[in-house]
Amino acid sequence: LKIEDIKAIVDEKVVRVGETSVAKVNGIPIGLKHPHQGKTQAKGQRIQQTCNFFREAFIESPDEDLRKISVVGVANFHEAAAICTAAFGRTMLGIMTASQVFDTKFENNFNKVVEFGMAKVKVEFNEAGQFLSASVQYSMKSADEIANEDKRIAFQDELSNELVSRQCLELSKLFNVQWR
Repeated sequence: LKIEDIKAIVDEKVVRVGETSVAKVNGIPIGLKHPHQGKTQAKGQRIQQTCNFFREAFIESPDEDLRKISVVGVANFHEAAAICTAAFGRTMLGIMTASQVFDTKFENNFNKVVEFGMAKVKVEFNEAGQFLSASVQYSMKSADEIANEDKRIAFQDELSNELVSRQCLELSKLFNVQWR
C-alpha cells in the first residue's frame, strides 16, 4: 500500500477529536462526535451536551436524515454510559463508548481507571423513524475478554500510525461501515 491509500483508509474510518460525523448503519443515521472536553463532569452531562449539539446543528438541514438523527455516539472520555434525552417532543439515545485502549501510561499518569470495550445497541423505531426504545449492553467485564484481533491495539502504551492504520485496514475488510 502507498501512504496515500493508508491515509484515505484512516480518514474514512476514524473520527478525530473535535470532529463531527454522521454514518449510516443498517440505514439508520447515527451522529458521531469526539468532543474536546476536559475536566471531570458527570457522564450524563457530556452525553446530553452532544445530543443537544446534533439536535440543534441539523434542525434546519435540507437532508432529512440529518434532521432525524436519533442515535448519537460520544467518544473521548474512556467511560461507558447510555442515556435518553428528550427535548421538544424528540427523544435521542446517547451512547458514550468506552476506551479501546487499556491501561496506558496516559491513563495511569492521570490516575484514570478506564472502562473499556464495545457496546451492543438495539434500537426500536416507529414507522416514521422516531425513537421508541433501546437496550445497550457493554461487552467486557475484564481485559481477558478483549478480542484477539484488538489486543495489539488495546495493550499498547503508545499507538503508532502504523498500528492504527493496520487495524483500520483489517476492520474495513470485515465490516461494511463508514467509520470505527
